[in-house]
Order: sequence, then C-alpha cells, then structure tokens
Amino acid sequence: MPLVPVIGVEGPGHKVFAAEPVTLPTIPGLEDPNTYVPADNPLTKEKIELGRAIFFDKRMSKDNTIACASCHMAKKGFADGMPVSTGIKGQKGGRSAPVSFNRVYSKAQFWDGRAATLEDQSIGPFANPIEHGFANHDEMVAKMKKMPGYRKLFQEVFGGEITIQDVGRAVASFQRTVLSGNSAVDKYDIGGDQNALSDS
Repeated sequence: MPLVPVIGVEGPGHKVFAAEPVTLPTIPGLEDPNTYVPADNPLTKEKIELGRAIFFDKRMSKDNTIACASCHMAKKGFADGMPVSTGIKGQKGGRSAPVSFNRVYSKAQFWDGRAATLEDQSIGPFANPIEHGFANHDEMVAKMKKMPGYRKLFQEVFGGEITIQDVGRAVASFQRTVLSGNSAVDKYDIGGDQNALSDS
C-alpha cells in the first residue's frame, strides 16, 4: 500500500505519513470526547504497530534487559505492581511506574505532570540512568539505527531517518490505544448486564 502524506502535519525535518488512519474505539463509560491526540501525531495503524514493537523490545535499554513493557506489564494493568520499579542492573527507581492505559485522556503525564505530552513522557525513560540506562537520546537512536528493520520501518512510517522525536510519536501512538473498559463491572454498571457479576 503506498504511503500518503497527511496534510498539515509536516514539521521541521520530518513528514508524518499515514497509510491507514485509525479511530479509537468507543468504550462504555469512556465516551468522553476529550481525548488528546495532537494534530502533529495522528494515529495510524503503521505508527501504532511501530510503537508497539518499540514498547516491547528489550533492546531499547543499554544492556538489552528492560523494555517499556518490563514496568508497564499488560498482565498487571500496564503497571508493575511494585512499590518502586526496577530498571537496568536491578537498580530501584524512586517510585512505582504509573499505569500506561487510558493515556489518551490526559495531556500532561507522570504522577506530577512533569511531561507536557505523552510524546515527551514516552522518551524520558530511555535517557534515565536507572530505567533504560542510555547516557542520552542520541546514544539510543544510534543503537536503534544498527538494529535490523528499524531504519526501514521509520522510513516507511515517518518518511525519514530514526529520530528521538519520532520514537516518541510512535510509542505515544501505541500507548493511546491501550484502553481499559468492557470489564465485568463495566458490563454490569454501564451495560446493565445483571449476569456480568456473581455474588462472590
């Protein structure tokens, strides 16, 4: 499928390409139209899949032991359930990893709102000496450029070389699609399914 430039979302030094735009599903109880998807980072299937690959790839840490998914585990509600999270070389962080579902509903990120956008939040841990362990983002991007497949994917999705900004755009796009909802409580409370919950 040919890639088509998306009008109005080109920025300095990059173009955003979208072969297949994506619309977020409507989740009962979360129909709030106040979702935050920045105009310069529209959701596309290709970008979401690239973000998913990065999110689960342990090579995105200096010592190949930590992926974003190491602290944001799907089986634990995209958190780690620990009082403080563990990074490379078993180092303990200063706090527990925040959950990474329903991020599409907030602009500022982290417990204290220190990241202005999900794109900013998505790249912060890579250059943290405890979390992913790279000295800086340039070191991480240099490593990614040597990994088979990533250069081609970034060319296809963003129309250029790997940049830390595009890493953030891809990971943020994936995170915006991690949504809660449709649980037994949702089915009972919102959907009116009296059989969704048991007495236990």
